[in-house]
Amino acid sequence: MVKREVFSPTGWEKSLAPIRENAGVVAEYHRTLERLVDAMSNEIEEIISKAYRRAEGKIVQDSSPMAGLRDAVAEMTRKWEEKFDNLSPDIAKRFVKQADEHSQRSTRARLKSAGIAIEFRPTRRMQDIISAAVSENTKLIKSISDEYLDDVAGIVNRGIMEGHNLGKITEDLKARYHITHRRAALIARQESRNANTAMNRARQLDLGIEEGEWVHSGGGREPRESHVAAGRKRLRFKLTEGAYIDGEYIMPGQKINCRCNWRPVLRGWND
Repeated sequence: MVKREVFSPTGWEKSLAPIRENAGVVAEYHRTLERLVDAMSNEIEEIISKAYRRAEGKIVQDSSPMAGLRDAVAEMTRKWEEKFDNLSPDIAKRFVKQADEHSQRSTRARLKSAGIAIEFRPTRRMQDIISAAVSENTKLIKSISDEYLDDVAGIVNRGIMEGHNLGKITEDLKARYHITHRRAALIARQESRNANTAMNRARQLDLGIEEGEWVHSGGGREPRESHVAAGRKRLRFKLTEGAYIDGEYIMPGQKINCRCNWRPVLRGWND
């Protein structure tokens, strides 16, 4: 396959606007995960409440495990693990497809603004990125239920052993629900950035764009000073390795809660 390379039509080097993740894609991913978490949490709380009420008198009087309560938790665990296993691949594929479509549209728009018209075709690099993104997101979605259900089992077992009443169990379940909610939001937010970074970098490399300039997001309550400095200096880095910051090579947006980006640099044929 002949390698495609794009150059600045003016003949001089030109930086393009950064390509950010699509807020709508992030929001839809978040809502999808949120609905799954809500459905799982609501059903499990309802089943546990019913089973606990039936066994509560015995639990308070005697700390021995209650078979009916444990059976209810085990049944719900099997059900929701299976549900997440079945739904995770499709959710991941839909999210990655939407992220890829946004990356294509945005890259095409940036190039068009620079006077370059181009149509994309699948490359091995992009196929590998998409496959890896689907696999990673499938694993992360499944982990939401795995961690939540493990903790629910622990809450119930401790309730049995320590003689907790239903109010205490419900309080602990609510606390765990909020942790799971926050984790789902973080996955949607961070994986959108990761996919955006990986797809844009791969697509730009396929076009022969080799360098970028660091762009600090300008947001965040506790910005990383090294990232602020990199943005101020418009730190130049190779897309194949990332920018050397804080003793390691990283891409903008790679660190947790980092919202930085980069300007792709078009080479000029007069340079």
